[in-house]
Amino acid sequence: PQRQIPPAFFNLFNASYLHPPKSIVLDNKYLSPGIAPTNILRDSLPENSIIYTCEWDELLAEGEQFAKRFAGDEIGKSVRYRCIMGARYAWDKLPLP
Repeated sequence: PQRQIPPAFFNLFNASYLHPPKSIVLDNKYLSPGIAPTNILRDSLPENSIIYTCEWDELLAEGEQFAKRFAGDEIGKSVRYRCIMGARYAWDKLPLP
């Protein structure tokens, strides 16, 4: 399968979430929960979460790292994690069990 998001979708995704694009600070804790301070995540997120990633998603490594951090000793939440093998990305799909 094509392992990358087609350029048209990539541009649409960025235009939808990073607006206006030139003024976005990419390491902002509100844009990326992966770099948010531990105390904010510990105090803000639910005790139980389900995290899905997709094998060919460009953000797979970040999703796996976040799931591990979320369940680790510092944050200590209960996380059910699953990587969907063979899937390119999931942001355009409904969350069905």
